[in-house]
Amino acid sequence: MSAFAKFAALCWLAVAGLSAAIGLGWASWSTAETVPLCAFRFWTGLRCPGCGMIHAWVEAFRGHWLASWHHNPLGLPFLGLWTLYLAWGLVSGGRFQSPKLSRAGGVAILLLVLAVHAARSL
Repeated sequence: MSAFAKFAALCWLAVAGLSAAIGLGWASWSTAETVPLCAFRFWTGLRCPGCGMIHAWVEAFRGHWLASWHHNPLGLPFLGLWTLYLAWGLVSGGRFQSPKLSRAGGVAILLLVLAVHAARSL
């Protein structure tokens, strides 16, 4: 398993663990928000395109789909792709491979992220 795959799996488990802790009442959002997760927002005070993503993932793990959408509309699709990446790596015998994107695919994803960010900033 590559270092990237290990990191991806560890982060997925951390978000799932945080979701479980909040759902069971062992932690609260106020406790979780004491740790600055977004370096861009910490340094500039401005929202980045990924702001609200952790909140969106935690709400998705808790089954609160609408709340997840309100935190960041790209949270659910990204969590789904992330989960599929990890599941595919486990099913294929631990051969995690970085996804290959064409230049057009990368540009399309970048434009989608920027469009969502612009819409949320209005």
